Amino acid sequence: MSIPKDFMKVVKNTRWKEPMAEEIRALLKNNTWELTTFPTIKRVVGCEWVFFIKQKPNRSIDRYKASC
Repeated sequence: MSIPKDFMKVVKNTRWKEPMAEEIRALLKNNTWELTTFPTIKRVVGCEWVFFIKQKPNRSIDRYKASC
């Protein structure tokens, strides 16, 4: 399994949905992110999704991980 580089490919693949939701829940729980409207006079601090696959010592897939 390869790590996706394109967000549109990730959205179509169901195995990445739960890791993304888990990351959003963690950001909300830690009060480090909130969804808000964008005031046009301010600059936006961006967020880029990074995806990776955690492996067990025998190189089998342990879990899928997403970070923002």
